Amino acid sequence: MNKFGLIYFQNELWLVDVHAADERVKFELFSAGNVRNVAYQSLLAPIKISCLPLDVALIMENKVSMEKFGLRVSQASSEAIFIHSVPVYYDQEVSPETLKNLIDEMVSSLKGVDGELIHIDSPFNRVEYKIVARLACHGSIRSGYPVSDDKLNEVLNNLLKCKEKWVCAHGRPTVLRINKRQIEGWFKR
Repeated sequence: MNKFGLIYFQNELWLVDVHAADERVKFELFSAGNVRNVAYQSLLAPIKISCLPLDVALIMENKVSMEKFGLRVSQASSEAIFIHSVPVYYDQEVSPETLKNLIDEMVSSLKGVDGELIHIDSPFNRVEYKIVARLACHGSIRSGYPVSDDKLNEVLNNLLKCKEKWVCAHGRPTVLRINKRQIEGWFKR
């Protein structure tokens, strides 16, 4: 199983975008409990990430919001930060490369490059929403990574418990549902 899963559920055929589904699950995990102080896992040693000086300033400006969601950072210099922890929901390998990608994506979203959808009932302010959407996205199953049937079932079971199960934090669909009548129509029945 790679990027998509195909299952038969409740008399429908579901094509599941595994990444988007896992992202939605993680996004809602972050929002559980009023979104304050997500559990984090400390790194054995801080990882230094090089950044542009303006990006370091932006990260430090949003440090408190980032820490609420388990991403603890400190300034190493005018052109670098240290990452001390990641959220417990971060399922990617923790390496300088993956964390550099996360920081680059987060900086882009904080600068307003992305168009994340912020729903009226979101418990987050705009900055928090962007941080959580990035952490959920980056910490989710990545496209092309093998996914076992057990992991797919776990993601689907958790997705079904989500408040807003049909779209990820960025508004992309998590599942395309095809009912029996549609299939019969395709076969002219």
